[in-house]
Amino acid sequence: KCKYFIISPGASFLQRAWEPKKYALVSDYIYKQTGWIPVIIGTGNEANLAEEITQESCPSSRFNIQNKVGKTSVSEMIDLIANAEIVLCNDSSSAHIASSVGKTSIAITGGGHLNRFLPYPETFDCTPLVISETIGCEFCSWNPAIIRKNKICFQRGFLQGKNFLCICKISEKRVIQLLEEKLPLILNSYEN
Repeated sequence: KCKYFIISPGASFLQRAWEPKKYALVSDYIYKQTGWIPVIIGTGNEANLAEEITQESCPSSRFNIQNKVGKTSVSEMIDLIANAEIVLCNDSSSAHIASSVGKTSIAITGGGHLNRFLPYPETFDCTPLVISETIGCEFCSWNPAIIRKNKICFQRGFLQGKNFLCICKISEKRVIQLLEEKLPLILNSYEN
């Protein structure tokens, strides 16, 4: 059976989503370190994200990407997550599904809902590994009236349609550093 990992790049609205180029760089790292096949999941409206990730990936990784965006039912998506080695996602349903089926996930989350959905209490068995960036305007709930106070974030998110500053500032290097720490543990757990 071929081992794979999940990339779930979507979010309730694109300003909350991490950049496809960063997903591609992390995907390339995981593929090179493990040989696991990248599988991209999401809704049909996220097809452009999957295409961007594929185009930004290195050739060896790009050739192996399986794009399942818009091609799976919810139950099929749950099954894909349950059988994956790891899940890389935004603060979205994929992180919560991974936790519910006992899979390690890395969730990229902005400050808008910090501590509301993620991170989970430490008492939970399988909590998503959360990477966030604090920039002084946390807990805005993605509300334009609150975000307006941070002019750069408001301009990026609402005027330019780009991701919010707290998400933009999360580097792929931080995610790769976390993977460098956690991948050996994940690989060892399968050997025992």
